[in-house]
Amino acid sequence: VLSPNPVNLANDVLKMNFIKTQASETQITIYDILGKPVHTETQSHPVGLIEAEMNIVNLLPAGIYFTRAISGSTVATQKFTVLR
Repeated sequence: VLSPNPVNLANDVLKMNFIKTQASETQITIYDILGKPVHTETQSHPVGLIEAEMNIVNLLPAGIYFTRAISGSTVATQKFTVLR
């Protein structure tokens, strides 16, 4: 479950807060505004409240993006904006 943020701005590091209810790897994918995947990575975190960070320097130009975090049977999506 991602923590909802009304405004999620990112410059160099994207931070996502979510709660893991089961032990499994988390696949995080970033999609552009058209729904095209632009970056995917897998992270390991313990069960509980997690703050995942993803370095987006030189990865994403300014724009609106979505993250999808998949952990076990849980899927959560969140919108964020990159400012440069």
